[in-house]
Parts: sequence; C-alpha cells; structure tokens
Amino acid sequence: ADSVVVDISDATDGSLEVALHPKNAELGKRQVKTGKQVLIDQTDAQQISVSDTVTFINWGNVSITAVTKDPKTGLVTKIDAKLNLDNKDFKKTLKVTWIETSATIPAILTYFEHIICKPVLKPDDDFKNFINRDTKLEVQGLTDSALKSLKKGDIIQIQRKGFFICDSVYDEKTIRFAGKAAPVVLISIPDGSTDLNIFPKSVQEWKKKTLLLSQNTDNKSAPKGATDLAKILADIKECGDSVRQLKADKASKEQITEKVNKLLALKIEFKTKAGIEWKPDIQLSQITDNKSAPKGATDLANKSGPKAATDLSKLLADIKECGDSVRQLKTDKASKEQVTEKVNKLLALKTEFKAQAGVDWKPDIQLSQLKQSNPSGGDQSNDIQKLDALVRAQGDVVRKLKTEKAAKDVITESVNKLLSLKADFKKAYGKDWTPDLQLNQTNGTNGGGNSGYAGQELDDLVQKQADSVRQLKSDKADKALVDEAVK
Repeated sequence: ADSVVVDISDATDGSLEVALHPKNAELGKRQVKTGKQVLIDQTDAQQISVSDTVTFINWGNVSITAVTKDPKTGLVTKIDAKLNLDNKDFKKTLKVTWIETSATIPAILTYFEHIICKPVLKPDDDFKNFINRDTKLEVQGLTDSALKSLKKGDIIQIQRKGFFICDSVYDEKTIRFAGKAAPVVLISIPDGSTDLNIFPKSVQEWKKKTLLLSQNTDNKSAPKGATDLAKILADIKECGDSVRQLKADKASKEQITEKVNKLLALKIEFKTKAGIEWKPDIQLSQITDNKSAPKGATDLANKSGPKAATDLSKLLADIKECGDSVRQLKTDKASKEQVTEKVNKLLALKTEFKAQAGVDWKPDIQLSQLKQSNPSGGDQSNDIQKLDALVRAQGDVVRKLKTEKAAKDVITESVNKLLSLKADFKKAYGKDWTPDLQLNQTNGTNGGGNSGYAGQELDDLVQKQADSVRQLKSDKADKALVDEAVK
C-alpha cells in the first residue's frame, strides 16, 4: 500500500547516469535503470491527478493520463503516464522519487523515539509519567538495488527521506535457507527536522501519537484549563491534516472552505483561552509556563505588557533564524518558490515584532534597548488604541478583498481574523467595537496622544505588506504564496 506502480507506456528499458549527490560532484556518478514500470510513494501518488505534469527526479517530466484508486480505502492503486521529456519547465511541478520495478531490493527502515517523551522535566515531575513505551518502529519497504554494496556502519542520505546508518547488509546467501534474501536494515538518523512529510505514512502517525503522549502526560500536573487547551491543540492538528488531505485530493471548494472555517474557529478558540496566537510548533508546556510567570513578563492574555520581554526575545530569535535560512537558501541557489516562502515568513515576523515592540526591527537591535525605551506597559489605553487601529486596518483589508473579488476562502479567513480582533477589543475595552467609536472622547484615561502614532504605524505595516503582495503578483508567484501574503 506504501508504493504505487506507474505504467509509462512509451518508456523503454535503459539507464541514466546521475550524480550520487546533486550538490557534490566529487562523489561521482551511478547508473539508474529506467523502464515501462516504476514505483513511487503512496504519499506522492495521492497528490497526482489526471492531466498533471509530474517531474520524476533525475529523469524528466511525465504527463499523467489515468489515476486508479481503491473506492473503499481511497488509496491509489495504479497510475498511467506518458513521457514528456521535451518539457523542461520544472518550476511548478510535483517532484517525486522513483525506482524501476526490477531494480529494487527489500529493506527494513527502523525509527526510534525518545524514552522520555518530555524534553525537560520539572523538579516536581514524576519521570514515570513521561515514559514512552513505544520507542521503536520498523517499516518494510523496497529500496534501490544500489544499496546492495552497503557495509555495516555506512551512513547514507536517501533523497527526500533523510539520513540512515546501515545496521545489517543485504544478504542473498539466505535464499537457500529461507527462500528469500535478507533485507538491508537501515536505522534513521535524526537531523533535527520537524517536517513529518519526509517519513512514510505509518511513521508519521506513530510520531504524532508520541507528540500527543507528551502533551497528555504533561496535563497530569497542568493547571485547570490546560486539559482543554491540549484537546484544542489536538483538534487543530487533526483539522489541519484534514484540510491538507482535502487539498491534496482536490476536493470541492465547498468541502475545503467548510474545513478551513472550522480550523479558523478552533484557532480563535485557542487564542481566547490561551491568550496567544496558535503556531505550528507551539507546546502546551510553553503556555502553562507563561501563565505562571510574573505579571507583565509573559502573560499576553492580560495585555499587561504589549512589549513582553519573553515574547519579544522569541521573536528576535525567530527573525534571526529565518534570516539565516533565507541567506542559506540563496547561497544554495534554491528555487524561487522556496526563497519567496521564507522571505514572506521573515516579513511576517518583522511585522509582528513592530506591532508588539512599537519600533522597526533592525539587525543590531537589543532587547535591553526596548526595555529602556518602552517602560512596563501598565497603560491599558495604548493597547486599546492599538486594537482599534488593527480592527480598522483589517476591515480595510476585508473590503479590499471583496472589491477585488478574491477567493471565498481568502475573504472568509480575513473576516474571521477581523472578528477575532473585535473580540479582543471587547475583552480589553468592555464594549463592542463600532466604526464611529472615539477613544479619546470615551476613554478618560487616554489622553489621545498615541492614536496618531498607532494609525501611522498600522498604515506603514499595511503599505509594506501591500508592496509585498504586488511584488509577488508581478513575479507571478504561486497562488498559495500570494494568498499567504494577503493574510
């Protein structure tokens, strides 16, 4: 079920000479067999539709003529295709790894997880509550026959799968005793990546269970309300996976929109209860730690410190890491899509930094400078004015999207963000937000000195993001990147 046969009608038996490593020519070259039938991963096959152009890495483009699925399971059972090697446009095609059916040997891929599932134990934690009793998973599969030459202890990198060390070599001598050759046994070497997509489907599900175990066991000592947050986190993860699967299956727009709206509602609920925005790498321990921190240090929910030191420190670290990643991608001459995606993420982080710190990010900026120039945020009126400005700016974005007749799901997401901001405003101000609201008249504690500053700040942010959107459109970037920038 993890592999799918692709029948390429006009292919012939032959071989290709390819580099052992795409970025290190000194390692030499090897021969890769081609033929009418090749195998690809089920996860890749799920993303392929009829009439698609798909890039078979090291071979070229092929045109998909038919996709056959099992009506009960939804799994792809066979794909029919034709070579389209004259088409050299690889920019927006799905890239897949493949093996010719006769050039395979059996393999066992072994994956390990941590015995203690919580990264850092607290002094009052009982380690027995965090023992992971399912730390090893073996996956049987097929791999390139070139791995016959591996020796025990050899370390290799399999394209799009990660690094492995050979624990047991492929052995044909066992055929006379067992009727089949002993498979090559490879152990996965962790590289620090959090991307689960490089793993087989069964390994992805297994790792998700381990992650949930870590969060659930932490709930035993968590304060009241943490259990609800853990459930919301799990629901967000499940709903996000469902959205991605629907998009991969090219489901109807109505189905996707329904799921996206549910996902946005869950994220809004999370923000309401946790006091901070949901992020893909967020951990329950971070939230509970923030709630026990000194008032004004990390408690964003109370808005007692819009320039909270911990949050700004993390933003600075994220900006530095993302900036390094952009520079590395440019050095490696990565695809334009990859660079653009990272650049947009960097711009979003800088925008968030300016919104919270009140100043533009600069390479030499120090957290100590911010603390000195921005005393403790006890003045709640500043936060209310900033929320008012954010609501007005987001309202402008929604109206602009409707005027330009943007996609329904893009408008829906912007509307939900606007509703979330209005909910935050009501929570902080005690009244519903209205377009004719005058804070300097109704809020006695506010001298009105900051409204122009907040408005100018938001105007600058909106202008900068609009420039980014226009640049993406002029570069004819992928629609997903443009939609992300519009958000």
